[in-house]
Amino acid sequence: MGQQYVFHQSQVGKIAHEQKCRAKRLNATDVRYGYYWDKERKCMAVNEHEAEMVRKMFEWYVYNGLGVSEIAKKLAEHGVFGARSGKMLTANTVSARLEDEAYKGTFYINKKGSILNVGMDAKKKRFDRPKEEWVAVEGPAIVSEELFELAQRLREERRHVYDKTGKADTQARFRGTHLFSGKVFCGDCKTQFHFRYADRAKTTGEYKDYFSKSRKTLDAVCHNKKYNRIYEQTLITLCRYAINIFLKEHEACINNLKAVIRDSGLSLFADDKLLKDCQMHLEKVERERQKNLVAWRDAPDESMKQAYLEMYKSNDEEKKELEKKISGLIERRKDAGNVERKIDEIHRHIEDMKQINEIDRSVVQKFIEKIIIEKNGIITIILKFGAAYSAILPDNRKEEIEDVLCLDKVFILFFDADTIASKLQKYWWWRRCSDRA
Repeated sequence: MGQQYVFHQSQVGKIAHEQKCRAKRLNATDVRYGYYWDKERKCMAVNEHEAEMVRKMFEWYVYNGLGVSEIAKKLAEHGVFGARSGKMLTANTVSARLEDEAYKGTFYINKKGSILNVGMDAKKKRFDRPKEEWVAVEGPAIVSEELFELAQRLREERRHVYDKTGKADTQARFRGTHLFSGKVFCGDCKTQFHFRYADRAKTTGEYKDYFSKSRKTLDAVCHNKKYNRIYEQTLITLCRYAINIFLKEHEACINNLKAVIRDSGLSLFADDKLLKDCQMHLEKVERERQKNLVAWRDAPDESMKQAYLEMYKSNDEEKKELEKKISGLIERRKDAGNVERKIDEIHRHIEDMKQINEIDRSVVQKFIEKIIIEKNGIITIILKFGAAYSAILPDNRKEEIEDVLCLDKVFILFFDADTIASKLQKYWWWRRCSDRA
């Protein structure tokens, strides 16, 4: 009898759930942080106090560049803790809230299913349904769709790719505090380089490939034995040159843009045709206005007087509109000098951006997408704008960097006292080999 009762209740619950999905109706089980269930109207409503913290959470993530762990700490400072635990929110909880589409007004139901098991000590099995079976239900939004989409783009950019079987895209649990953490990879085994100190005094930082510790199978092999580590100072020098060369290459485009802005702005002020047309139209309206005034004064009867009076009033209104338009055009011509001042201000801002002298974590996050070190000593720097630059690492990596030479997006590092001619000869030999390949 107990099993029959449980089975009956399960069937009733399935029918109720199917009716809910067909009607696209929310209930109290769909409430999450930022909302509450309005029992009187039987609908989802916004909890304004919690919604304010949700908006802050998205703004911190998008505009302030905070990570999920940092956002959890900020929420704790504002008195937001776990509803059941009473402790600070975990990074996974904050991450789940940032990707919850309910905050932009789209709730999903039918996301999970269950299989009923009857019998002694039987437990109900729950499973996740594919997204194609989810049912979207409109509800009140807390954040704008634009802010939500920006947050999703940032989440995708901050997602690292690891060499894990069956998991091509994995959210990085460790965001990294070192300069190039999560950016340097081996070109042969695709393993990420990790930061360490190269000396006991912890003054010289380097990034090393820990393939032997992270490999998943015994037969896995990495052929990058010679260039499996690189000094942090070398990466700083290469990235600084790559970013600056990218900015200089786009200098001509920026100058053309300034020229277009200047020409379009000045042509607008220099074009007198519109002003002359308005002035000629004003003279014509003034003549008609005076003619209708005279006709109104000399009209023989009252009906004609009224007709000429209406035409006079119409001319008078048109005259006032034209005078206002002409006055605006004259004022715009007086502001022609502001165009040059605005262009000079834009030019100063662009000049400040065209040279990167200091490389810090923010610069790396904004410009660098990935750094790949190949087994033949070629290091490729991929920028977030699609540009890629290569460098040839010399055999001797223990000396200090003396100079960097750039040829056709390829850097050559000078570590010793070799002549530039010998380095150029080595460069062209490498180019011929690359062309043949």
